[in-house]
Amino acid sequence: MRLNPPVNKLRSAHLGPVLALLVAPLALGCVSEVGHEDEGALDEPVGEAQAAVGWWSYGWGCSGSCELNLGSDTDRTCFLSGVWGKLGASSQASVRVTRSGGQWTLYVDSASGQNLGANAVCVNTVENRTGQYTWTWGPGDGLPTSMGFGTSSRRCFLTQVTSNGAFKYNNWITDYARVLKDVSGEWFLEGASTTGVDTPVTATVKAICVDVPQNYGAWQWIAGNNHRIDPLANDSIGGVVCGMTGLGGPFTSNSWTDGVWLEYNSTTLDWEQHTVNNKTAWSQCVR
Repeated sequence: MRLNPPVNKLRSAHLGPVLALLVAPLALGCVSEVGHEDEGALDEPVGEAQAAVGWWSYGWGCSGSCELNLGSDTDRTCFLSGVWGKLGASSQASVRVTRSGGQWTLYVDSASGQNLGANAVCVNTVENRTGQYTWTWGPGDGLPTSMGFGTSSRRCFLTQVTSNGAFKYNNWITDYARVLKDVSGEWFLEGASTTGVDTPVTATVKAICVDVPQNYGAWQWIAGNNHRIDPLANDSIGGVVCGMTGLGGPFTSNSWTDGVWLEYNSTTLDWEQHTVNNKTAWSQCVR
């Protein structure tokens, strides 16, 4: 569901098989990121990774700058699960999930009044949670960022995508960012961006890792000139949640329904990936 700006989507809170719907309050205003995390450093371990995670989902967007509080950082870890609208503008645009002052916040900063929004999910574990790792593309940049090895339960997800002329071209193979684990077990944050009419093209992408014990599958879906909806993991047993591990392609449409996002279908109990108009996204489901 998409609404005209500012966008306020329903949030779902899942604790095992229980479902509750919450309406997020309207939150508008200037956005500034206060405070910084240690780059890639481990948090002090709190609690344990659980066999079935509780989760919350959110959606927020606007034509300008806006923010949405996602709750305390002491009992949950939050990351992106979708981006829609004009991220690939000629000037800077950004969606980001950050920690500051003991809280998680979803920030949206659109370019020149364009429509931009994002989805986020939070899981109720902080076991071996890392700080945010950063990959940048621009003059002298672009090499993959190592995120280390971690435990066998480590899962990593995107938390921020900032574009200044990136994510504008139809070939997602040369305009993307993602996290991946190589055959040795080392995690990396990497990508590429196409230099075109806007030079220099720059991009900043961040990711976070946290221990969640069960892997319920990973996918990459690619759309042509269409809106495709593809199933991910089924949540009939409860506690399954999916997040975004990568995205690519042209985010150039000033539309709330043009992008990539993950949604929970309460009728089929499936997580689904929506992929629109020559874009791609990588997703990971856990429990």
